[in-house]
Amino acid sequence: MAITGLSLYTARHYLASVFRRAIGRQEAGVADDSDEPLSYRTAFSLLAVCLVAMIVFCVCAGMNAFIAAVAIVLGLVNFIAATRIRAETGDAWLFGPTTDPIMLMERSVGAQAMGAHNLTALAYLYPVISNFDLRCIAMPHQLEAFKMADAARTSRRSLTKAIILATVIGVTTAFWIALWFWHAYGAEGKCDPWRTSQGVVPFTNLADLLQHHSTADIQGLEATALGFLITAALFGLHNRFVWWPFHPIGYAIANTPTMTSIWMPMFIAWMLKSLIIRYGGAKIYRTFQPFFIGMILGDLLGGGFYDILGAFSGINVYPMNW
Repeated sequence: MAITGLSLYTARHYLASVFRRAIGRQEAGVADDSDEPLSYRTAFSLLAVCLVAMIVFCVCAGMNAFIAAVAIVLGLVNFIAATRIRAETGDAWLFGPTTDPIMLMERSVGAQAMGAHNLTALAYLYPVISNFDLRCIAMPHQLEAFKMADAARTSRRSLTKAIILATVIGVTTAFWIALWFWHAYGAEGKCDPWRTSQGVVPFTNLADLLQHHSTADIQGLEATALGFLITAALFGLHNRFVWWPFHPIGYAIANTPTMTSIWMPMFIAWMLKSLIIRYGGAKIYRTFQPFFIGMILGDLLGGGFYDILGAFSGINVYPMNW
């Protein structure tokens, strides 16, 4: 929440200019949207329509309208933070903290106060707004795509059309493959047991909440507020002082599986970049960039090759040890 809130606050003047363009103001200093993925007016209109549609959907599922709005806004806050983290660190495998938006809501007022109907509807939102594994959400990937479009001098509008088409095809195909695979091979058969087990998690949590009728977690809320303040302090120090060594994003992901998995490659990348810049300067740094980009590309091509090999040969190229 701190990362998203402070990012929006930092960009407040630009966002105000964007809003003025969206409502039709044309005076000097208003942001230009001629090469944006969508016109600002279209973007704001679609955002409003989609927010209302999602809240109505949740209300039809039995959720209180205010709780539905809070859940959806917290989910969007989560996605914006994940996108900011991806943009600043390049981290492709991002996990959020243990306390996700749904858990934050439940512990703020307690399961008893929220009621069984709201808790049940929230359980179905778990795959959508949980921050346990954020690598599958679309926003960070889409932002990177637009950044690459800028570097390649490609029209963002054209890329937007490609993203919309890919989304329609991808979502439809993914649902069809998932249903076919689980029905053809069995959820506990040849399917990944971890992936299957995740479908049970929201309802295991729901059963626990309904049985124990928890009340508001005051200490948890105090810890959340403290974490917000620490992140805000790190954010301010990082933006104000060039020499400040600690990054707010490092604090945000420190106690997550992301840090457990990638601390070593991140450390190696930081060390090599620091040494190259310190002793070689910007010119040598730019000379080495293609080499490191090639390593990333080689890793992706290698994984893609073995996926294709396994699909057409029947070889189990990624054996599961558990």
